[in-house]
Amino acid sequence: MTFPSRPEPPELRCAVSVCVLIASARSYTAVGQWSANVPQHALARLGARTVGALEVRVAPSAATIRRIIGLVCPGQPGLHRQLRSLPWKDVTARRYNREIGHGRKETRATRALTVTDLGLDFPHAVQGVRILRHRTDLKTGTVSRQTVYAITDLTSNQASPQRRGQLARSQWTIENRLHFVRDTTFSEDASKIRTCHAPENMATLRNLAINTLRAAGRHNIDTGLRHVSYAPFNRLLDLLNIP
Repeated sequence: MTFPSRPEPPELRCAVSVCVLIASARSYTAVGQWSANVPQHALARLGARTVGALEVRVAPSAATIRRIIGLVCPGQPGLHRQLRSLPWKDVTARRYNREIGHGRKETRATRALTVTDLGLDFPHAVQGVRILRHRTDLKTGTVSRQTVYAITDLTSNQASPQRRGQLARSQWTIENRLHFVRDTTFSEDASKIRTCHAPENMATLRNLAINTLRAAGRHNIDTGLRHVSYAPFNRLLDLLNIP
């Protein structure tokens, strides 16, 4: 006789993925070891599926988590193409900034336009921003060019082109800080997880783990990870507010 089991909800796989990262798992092997050792009470809190007459909770396998992390597309399909196709040539709201420092000269041209009536397929998007960056290496004379697109829910009255450029730069600073922590604490640059979309998704999950610890008042990520490791299941779920 066979007994039906509840399918695994996608949010369970996401929660388990964040859990294993906060538990300092840095490889698929470590993910599998953590998942295989989750006790029944923790699986119940996570909402894991049940099997058999005794309704034993079963955690997602390492293969399942690996497949999901590798296959889920980290970007929103078509969004970049939609942003590129906006009528940027007609934009009058623009801002130019020129700076010299860190051995280079940089010029940034920021343009912004309201997208609420342009059919942009992204929730809550109010404005689109295009930042064209020209950089000249003062030592070698090498010139590079980069175009960055961004979206925001701020209106033109709430954020001028200058303010939007500043917000974009602050976001780059945040990303650089996160990358530093991901590399020093999670050894991201040495990670052997390199196939399909897994590197981008793992970086996103590491960001979520770091921000979760910071939101809980653990600004030193190493200290936060050690604190969690002393009660590796209950403290993880408490940290994620999983009842």
